[in-house]
Amino acid sequence: MTIHAVVFDYGGTLTEPYRTAFRPEYYEERGLDMLALREVLAPLLGHDGDAADVLAHRCERGEVELSEMVAALEARVPGAGALFDPKDSPFSVLELNPDMVALAGDVRRAGLKVGVLSNIFQGMDGGYQLDPDEWDAIVLSCRVGMRKPNPAVYRHVCELIGVAPREVLYLDDFEAMCAGASAVGMTAIRVRDHKAAVAEARGLLGLPATTAGGSLR
Repeated sequence: MTIHAVVFDYGGTLTEPYRTAFRPEYYEERGLDMLALREVLAPLLGHDGDAADVLAHRCERGEVELSEMVAALEARVPGAGALFDPKDSPFSVLELNPDMVALAGDVRRAGLKVGVLSNIFQGMDGGYQLDPDEWDAIVLSCRVGMRKPNPAVYRHVCELIGVAPREVLYLDDFEAMCAGASAVGMTAIRVRDHKAAVAEARGLLGLPATTAGGSLR
């Protein structure tokens, strides 16, 4: 296996896990019932596939504005629209995971390409903590009209980087997205634990267990 590029998902992969931002206190402060909210969100968010008629997936493909998503949620649970308010959403406070950032930096210093491939709602794509100069490609679903696990979006990021799918190592915290990457020929690592996933990636790439430090440059 010859790897020439590593592509990272953003939320939950390059960043800390979602649970670090979606804490019980967030819901309590807004008087939201987490269990009830999950039932309401289910038909809006769909599943990990790529259902054309699911509102959240349409928003992630840039087909509808974020305001429509927020209005649909508010109509069911008043106050819950804050979940997708760029100024108040828990997504906005997700911190980058230092081990993943260090891995990306070492990958680039080793002469390999690095990319980001992420599903993101239309209107929330301005909050990503990424310097375009440090990545060979950043593909956000709402800007390209495709979302994972559509095979076309994996191939798109490969084309931008200039590699074949079989030459890519892909990291994501969702199983369905890893399966989508594998289906087009990428080697995929499911990120359940950041340190374990980074160690696995370093082993596959032949990188030292400790980082060289510094930024991606």
